[in-house]
Amino acid sequence: MINYKKLTVALICGTILTFPIAGCGLTAQTTENTAATTQQGITLTSSQSVADTSGLTLEFDEEDTVTSYDSTTASYVTLSQNGSTVKGSGVTADGSTVTITQAGTYVLSGTFSDGSIVINTEDKATVRIILNGVDISSSTTAPFIVQSAKKVIVTLADNTVNKFTDSARSTTESEDYSAAFYSKADLVLNGSGTLNINAGYRNGIKSTDDLKVVSGTYQITAAEDGVIGKDLLGIADGNFTIKSGTDGMKSTDDKDTTKGNIIIAGGTFKIEAASDGIQAENILDIQNGTFDITTGNGSAAVEMKSGDSGAMGGMGTMGVPGQNGSAGTSASSASISSDTDSVSMKALKASNAIYICGGTITLDTEDDGIHSNDSITIESGNISIRSGDDGVHADSSLTVNGGAITVGYCYEGLEAKDIVINNGDITISAEDDGINASDGSSTMQTGGFGMGGQNQSSSNSSALTINGGNLYVEADGDGLDSNGSITVNGGTTIVCGPTSSGDTAVDFDGECVLNGGTLMAFGSNGMVETPTSASNGSCIVAGFTSQQANTAFSITDSNGSTVLSYTPEKAYAAAVCYSSDLKSGQTYTVTAGSTSQSVTVNSSVTTSGISSMGGGAQGGGKMGSGQPGGMQSGNGTGGDASGNAGGGMSLPDGTTDGQGNAPQMPDGTQGEVPGMPGGTTGSGQMGGQPGGNAGGNGGMNAQNSSSNGI
Repeated sequence: MINYKKLTVALICGTILTFPIAGCGLTAQTTENTAATTQQGITLTSSQSVADTSGLTLEFDEEDTVTSYDSTTASYVTLSQNGSTVKGSGVTADGSTVTITQAGTYVLSGTFSDGSIVINTEDKATVRIILNGVDISSSTTAPFIVQSAKKVIVTLADNTVNKFTDSARSTTESEDYSAAFYSKADLVLNGSGTLNINAGYRNGIKSTDDLKVVSGTYQITAAEDGVIGKDLLGIADGNFTIKSGTDGMKSTDDKDTTKGNIIIAGGTFKIEAASDGIQAENILDIQNGTFDITTGNGSAAVEMKSGDSGAMGGMGTMGVPGQNGSAGTSASSASISSDTDSVSMKALKASNAIYICGGTITLDTEDDGIHSNDSITIESGNISIRSGDDGVHADSSLTVNGGAITVGYCYEGLEAKDIVINNGDITISAEDDGINASDGSSTMQTGGFGMGGQNQSSSNSSALTINGGNLYVEADGDGLDSNGSITVNGGTTIVCGPTSSGDTAVDFDGECVLNGGTLMAFGSNGMVETPTSASNGSCIVAGFTSQQANTAFSITDSNGSTVLSYTPEKAYAAAVCYSSDLKSGQTYTVTAGSTSQSVTVNSSVTTSGISSMGGGAQGGGKMGSGQPGGMQSGNGTGGDASGNAGGGMSLPDGTTDGQGNAPQMPDGTQGEVPGMPGGTTGSGQMGGQPGGNAGGNGGMNAQNSSSNGI
């Protein structure tokens, strides 16, 4: 049965119907005939065809899409500061105030230099306002006020520009209409005209119930928020240009779990917000649209200083054979320089969940690009982010099922407790970690080296799982980082990782299991961690002399055929490579620039050119870049968590003590930290090597050279 009462922008994609609409690829028209005129509804369109999992629907009553009116029954108001004229019933003009007291259709035109439109009716029917070229300003109250109504539909007449302006004024106890266009009832906006809002007092457009937009052009400048739909902000289409003193668009109900949502099925959005761009108290669901959002002063306003994140955490004591090393200290989290650290300046933000099913999204943010206090699901879309903090951050879970995501500048690229990448094209350039699975704690622990015994794990339940897609990560910190486990089941992952020896291309505190796909991860050889196991192929972990950026790397088989090859864009001295084409029992030639080594794969994970030892996880902070005379200021501080051993971690070949001797491994004793030649200790100290003080607090002196590990 066709339901002519509702037009539903149902966010369950793949089916195209009319009345109701089901599908992200949706079209619909409504026609309602009367004796006087034909009412023609607008077309709701969206090219999105990817399944949405939010469970939300954006519903429109049939009347919401109607833009024409019956000219024989409508009332007309011509605004004038010298006295407005009224033709019809249900409306009165008294000085600078026009009051509508009955349901019906009202056509407004003209200019009020200091006045307002007030809608106040107890009727159980809809009030329809046709804005046919108005210019209304007020210095004492909101120029458009809905005090009481069942629902108000505002139509922007074709080829008209309609302006509403309020001025800065003092809040009074008896009246605080906090927006230039203010409604205490459900508010629907449609039509093809333009609505210009200049909100000098506080907000631009606000409904304390639902605010739905079918179409129209909106140019909004607001001292505070641009657009607010307290219970719901739903947008089918429209062209929005917003410049706001706080948030661009928001839904604010935090009492009812079914409210506080934002649903955007389409439209064009240009938002410059001093705080958040689009913020939902509950769920933000983006189906389609074109978004260009800048928050704060953009990503360029944030100075990410080398070494700000502190030194690598201290090493624990050396364990005797058959025993585990003791706990080490942990490094502090990153410090990012910004003048407005206490203000949230995220582009897309939700307290509970964010769903992105399509659209073209360009974000330049002083804070996170996309942020949820719980979960984020990306199904599709073309997303480009430059962020002063994280590109995409979810406190709980981040799932990427498709789309193209480019994080061109950020502190960390993707971050969540649990990250699952099933598909998509992802490119990340990060000042610290590229992809970070973390439970939200600011530190990671460092364990002692265990010799000959079972390595303990300092892992938690965080997990990074890559099932498919194409990933490219360029990171100054860890490339792939998990405070728990890393599992690669498919896809192609390329990592151009750190040049500092305190970070590594693949970093994990629990297990790193390779089951499928292709992994090529390049970085320094100072803290190489070897994957725990590999199946359906083999893994080669190779170290070699330092190679300059843009030096070709390859693995060839015994016939000279290339199995894997890549030219890293950064300097590197180690590579972690996995492929189903690497076979156990076969011998391969690993070539980096002009150096080559022969590697026979004799286990699922084979190392070559690396002195591998079972080891604990690294300190969570990014190590300061060593300069002559000491490290740059990193000020890494000691942590408190037990630093148990994680996956295999390595010391660079040729590590010596202060006299040029290999560091000794005392028989269960807790020896002093071996010194390095020459330098003095910088403020961003690197943790001690095996044999450090109990608790791992020994500092290692910086050399009089760059301590970049390559």
